Amino acid sequence: MKILAALWAFLQAAFELVLGWVTAFLEWLHRPGSVLKSCCAVLACLCALAAMSSYRQGQQVIVVTRQVAQCQADRKAAEDVALLQRAELESNVADKDAALRAIADRLKAEADKLAKLQANNKALRAETEAAKAAADRSAKAFQQQYDQRPVECAAALTAMAQACPTLGGY
Repeated sequence: MKILAALWAFLQAAFELVLGWVTAFLEWLHRPGSVLKSCCAVLACLCALAAMSSYRQGQQVIVVTRQVAQCQADRKAAEDVALLQRAELESNVADKDAALRAIADRLKAEADKLAKLQANNKALRAETEAAKAAADRSAKAFQQQYDQRPVECAAALTAMAQACPTLGGY
């Protein structure tokens, strides 16, 4: 509480001091004497206005300077983010390219394997067709020999078929 009372007393004394200076200055201006005093007072007011205007311009420059600095910092941050995103995208593209190359290599290997299997299949088909043709020729030759058998063999086979009907195909 004492601190507040001391502070209040200090502020009152400062106000009375400033008020005393203003009062003394106004009394000095009212004294008759010279035009020089009036000119000095007008020049002092003009200087005070110029100082306030200059201060205000300085404050605006400071605000604009801060805004420029903030814009530059924002631009730098956005540039850094863009560079990181670009690096990430390039990495993703490189990974995808590598994966596509691996897939292409596997597909090429599978295509080569398929071509080999098709060639092998073609060779086996040709072998099978040749074996079938040989079997057909052999069957025809057998059938011709069977059809050209002597009459006695045919009679013996017929007698055998009658004697043993459960056996057939001989």
